[in-house]
Amino acid sequence: MRLLKSDKLKKGMVLAEDVIRMNNNAIIIKYDKGTVLNKEKIEHIKKFFFDFVLIEDDNFKEVEYKPIISIEIREKIRTYFGDIIKLISKKKELSRDNFTIFYKLIDDLIYELNYFTGKVFPIVALSKKNDYIIEHSINTMILSLGMGKKLKFNSENLKKLAFATLFHDIGMLFVDVDINAPNRLNMVDRNEIKKHTEIGFELLSGMNFYGIGTMASYVALRHHERYDGTGYPDGLKKDEIKPIAQICGLADFYMALISDRAYRPALSRTEAIRKYILESQAFSIHMKEAFLRSVVIYPNGSEVTLNTQEKAIVIRQTEDPFMPVVKILNRYGKMGAIIDLKNDPLQLRWIIECDV
Repeated sequence: MRLLKSDKLKKGMVLAEDVIRMNNNAIIIKYDKGTVLNKEKIEHIKKFFFDFVLIEDDNFKEVEYKPIISIEIREKIRTYFGDIIKLISKKKELSRDNFTIFYKLIDDLIYELNYFTGKVFPIVALSKKNDYIIEHSINTMILSLGMGKKLKFNSENLKKLAFATLFHDIGMLFVDVDINAPNRLNMVDRNEIKKHTEIGFELLSGMNFYGIGTMASYVALRHHERYDGTGYPDGLKKDEIKPIAQICGLADFYMALISDRAYRPALSRTEAIRKYILESQAFSIHMKEAFLRSVVIYPNGSEVTLNTQEKAIVIRQTEDPFMPVVKILNRYGKMGAIIDLKNDPLQLRWIIECDV
């Protein structure tokens, strides 16, 4: 099994996982596991924004791969959340009925999460304003849930965390700044964007369906507060910020760093974590530890480059997210040894680049 970027797919490759995309609750693309790819299918996959695809590879049967939630649940959540986003963006009044199916999907999500024992690999976000909010919010939710589970949240608190993190950036819908502008944001733009926390708070305060509004509105308001007091809107610090907002803040920050912007490319996961999270005082040691226990930096099935310039495929994770178990490729594309980078007695190899 291999994890490939969609632009590296080739005719004849075989899907190792279902590929599904829905729109307005209708399936618009569905290729089952085992489908042999041709030119048309590859173009469809690229068209509908699949960043990564799992393909079969007999040379890497050792690869362990299990997403935190099934692709069906993720896609249904993306669709129904997208529908709610559209209604909110058009300032349509929402009712309890708008959340009925959505709430059941969150129940299913938490049920799957409770049986998940691995780490989380959120995909990168899209750049269009509405698409960005949808994909970024889902990825932030997934990473937040991984952290919440490591922090031993019970099922009820995981549900609250799921809703709150999904809606954390809802205020961005009403911020008059083009996030796709090619130039860096100026001070006026940054101050305008900061308003999204209070806008989100106002929007969600009146949406207390199933008891989600109070916690979701709090997280919308506080997810940019920082442990060292450097955040906004009120410069809260340390325990003045509830854990649920600290979790969302860290997950949101990480996903923003590893996503492309019109004025800058995405940071590598290693750089984002080492330089902007681990070295920062903006997040507590407790939250950083939960984050590192939750996140996958080098996903299973991805191709990596080692400091020795050897190519390798990640087989499985270890306790150290920077040092997984890999299978070496030699220069002729043949398979080499399996090496546990964390427990390599010589400690001569480490990853310097990942292709996804």
